[in-house]
Formats: sequence, structure tokens, C-alpha cells
Amino acid sequence: MVMMGGHVDSEDPIAEARAREAGLSQFFLGDPQAWKGPKVAYPGGAGALRRDAEDAGVALYVHAPYVLNVASTNNRIRIPSRQHLQKQLTAAAEIGAAGVIVHGG
Repeated sequence: MVMMGGHVDSEDPIAEARAREAGLSQFFLGDPQAWKGPKVAYPGGAGALRRDAEDAGVALYVHAPYVLNVASTNNRIRIPSRQHLQKQLTAAAEIGAAGVIVHGG
């Protein structure tokens, strides 16, 4: 089965999927050009987003920020990138995301 969706605003990824008649939504959990920690913008927080997505049959995918470079040979870039990626992964798990999209470097 081919799943179709789009990269949408994080405020209500379920409504965005419904508007597109899609089975999934991909979104950022914060500013993709910044190092700020992930934040769930959905009303009611992570638990509500997880429940509502499951009820709606919408798969959620989180896109990690562009600033990460987990493949860098420079420790001052690679180590904080991996630490921030872990925060993204933890937040993605809390919302029940089916996956996390990461650009390696």
C-alpha cells in the first residue's frame, strides 16, 4: 500500500492530512533552522496528538531540523547534532510518530 501525504504545518497535522485526503503528515517539531528543542504545537500536547492521529488513522512523521549534521567529523558539530537528534526522536516517540526524517550531513 502506498501512503501519500505532505509536509505540513505542525499546529494541526491531522487536519492538514484530512484536507489533502492523505494518510500521513510530515512536519517539524520546531524551527528547522534553529537548535531549539522540539515542541509539540498541537492543542493538548503530545498525548492528544498521538490519540487523535490514531483515531483519525493518520500516520505522523517528524522531520528533524536542517541544522543537524550527525555525519560531521568535527566533534563540536557532530556531538550536539546527535544530542539534538535524540531529543527529536524522544519527542517523535511521544506523539507516536511512525518515523523521523533525517538528513545525515
